[in-house]
Amino acid sequence: MIGVVKTVYYGLLKFLKKEMFRLRPQPSKPKKKEEIHCIVTTQFENFIVTAEGIHMAYTLANDHYVNVQVAYVDSKGNPAQVDGDVVWASSNDAIVTVAVLTESVDTTKAQIKPGVEIGQAQITATADARIGPDIKEIICTLDVMVVGGEAVSGTITPTGDPLPIP
Repeated sequence: MIGVVKTVYYGLLKFLKKEMFRLRPQPSKPKKKEEIHCIVTTQFENFIVTAEGIHMAYTLANDHYVNVQVAYVDSKGNPAQVDGDVVWASSNDAIVTVAVLTESVDTTKAQIKPGVEIGQAQITATADARIGPDIKEIICTLDVMVVGGEAVSGTITPTGDPLPIP
């Protein structure tokens, strides 16, 4: 269990360092006034990580699940509300599934579980960013790479023909 936590911890540290460099302000076009971006919080036992930006990624062992929550902010980084429920979806249910937490009425919280295959899929959280009768869809994404779980057994096989002893 500690090995899994270490792997998750170091993987997230590597990812966050990479994202921090990528998310530094660029001298490109200025932000739009209505720009909103996502904050995703994930928890594994007592280990909680929050990532912020427009592109997120997560590696999940196929023998674990993870709870996530999406939060929204405005162009100045202040918390922002959305209108109505958040709708969660997976690009490939054979790799990963997502559903609102059954014990929660808060649709910003969901549980991600591996499917029957390993590989990469994308989770989306879709909401209406504009309060009122008009609709402005905001879609937050989380790329999930499902990998093999912790080793539980092994096999030793010969790697060639038997050779005479000199």
